[in-house]
Amino acid sequence: MIERTKIERKNDIKCILKHFDWINDEKKCLEKVKEDGDALQYVKNQTEEICLEAVKEDGDALQYVKNQTEEICLEAVKQNGYALRYVDYIFLKKWLKS
Repeated sequence: MIERTKIERKNDIKCILKHFDWINDEKKCLEKVKEDGDALQYVKNQTEEICLEAVKEDGDALQYVKNQTEEICLEAVKQNGYALRYVDYIFLKKWLKS
């Protein structure tokens, strides 16, 4: 096995981080989740708008939503019925009473 030098490892880390330069920029985050809802897992500051766009693109992205709202949950389940498994119990309970 070839041992990588400290400089080579640092350069690898810089390359990886370069691909995630968008995680602190709200506009870029919104663009990314519109392309791939699973990108939500890397978003540092999740807004309701970012989360909504993520679940509209991929309902399973609901699993990465830090603060679920009823609207976000409904959109996720509309997009993918199997996203129901990620819905917060509070909303499931409310929906079952209705």
